[in-house]
Amino acid sequence: MKIDSTTISQILSSMKDYNPVADELVGKVAQALIPVALVILAILMYLELSNANRLLAHEQGKMNTTIFMLVAWKYFVAFALVMTSSQIIDAIVWINSAIGWIIDKIITSDSSISMVIPEISGKLNIFQKGLIYGLQAVANFFVWTSEIVVKILIFMRFFSLYVYKAAAPILMSTYISDEWKNISTTYMRGFIALIIQGFVLVIIMKLYPAIVTNDMFSLVAEGTFTQNLAALFIVLGKAILYIIVLIGSQNLVKRWMGA
Repeated sequence: MKIDSTTISQILSSMKDYNPVADELVGKVAQALIPVALVILAILMYLELSNANRLLAHEQGKMNTTIFMLVAWKYFVAFALVMTSSQIIDAIVWINSAIGWIIDKIITSDSSISMVIPEISGKLNIFQKGLIYGLQAVANFFVWTSEIVVKILIFMRFFSLYVYKAAAPILMSTYISDEWKNISTTYMRGFIALIIQGFVLVIIMKLYPAIVTNDMFSLVAEGTFTQNLAALFIVLGKAILYIIVLIGSQNLVKRWMGA
């Protein structure tokens, strides 16, 4: 398993750098949805003004400029959020990248996960060699899987980010309404969870090598056959635990955000 700077750069890249074509496409979708979001805002503003006017009439009052301006100001802020939704998404992604690069510079451990499949050492009988070769195949599979899991997580994260960016104008427009605010809140929690997952993956990838080099993986075995088994089980243990930690990062961040 190799944790290189290219993988870190992929995690911390902007949406445009990761896939310019996809970013351009979702940008066009978001732009096309802005008029729909503005219509939603206009309807919500009309309903709120109507309700306020009804309440004031019931209490022998009437709509005045101050009340109108308060409502209008709130919806002006919502208008600004809708119009700049794509830029807001890009800015938050950039903040994640900045945090991730800070973590990358701070955690500068030279430790690396030793997942090179060891060769058979010493003289073994046919049965012992068959068992060791079988374990080597299993170890190779899990080492390969751990590398694929990292790539899949990065892909899934950016795919979700593109979907969030495309739908941003519509979902941000509901934030201003007390009745529909929970839709926007859930949306933002999910988006922030994806952002946090970015630098959490960096922490895992930078911190895990230091952890697995401790006594937990220091196995002492006497004899050629047991030494071969111990070496292979060390590789298997590191690869399997690494996969579990990576996949678990999604649920960890979601629990933090209540998403």
